[in-house]
Amino acid sequence: MYAQAKGIGLDTNIEAQATTIQETLKISYRKRFQNLLIETDSLSLKNIIQMTQRIPWEIGEIMEDIMKEMRTQKAKIKHISREGNPIADYLANLAINQTDIQEFNEFAELPIADKHIINLDKTQISSIRIRTWQIIYNVRHIDKQGRGASKQFT
Repeated sequence: MYAQAKGIGLDTNIEAQATTIQETLKISYRKRFQNLLIETDSLSLKNIIQMTQRIPWEIGEIMEDIMKEMRTQKAKIKHISREGNPIADYLANLAINQTDIQEFNEFAELPIADKHIINLDKTQISSIRIRTWQIIYNVRHIDKQGRGASKQFT
């Protein structure tokens, strides 16, 4: 197990996400991790890595490095919702105000909140995000005598 929280101070979300994946690949290479599956909540970045979306110019160099390392390490990438990876979300929020690197090499080193999130994740209980919309249609009917009537449908 390995977890890291580090502020990276970049301007755009796509730059931050790409830099995070680049750093992940460097760490996995140094630690000789195998069968790496990278989960990201950035569908755009997953599509860029899988070459189904064009590479924005501002991350071109980072993406070259990512593509090379993905091939070398035979790593795979998967899109996952933020709710589907709560520990990554927690560490990202922890890193926002960090100037130094926080590394965790063992479960015992994690803060209690992290342990709780991991233990909850191990239970395989799904988290479901439900969004609802109510669409209201106004229909105006005018009869032959020119009288109008409105009716609402949802």
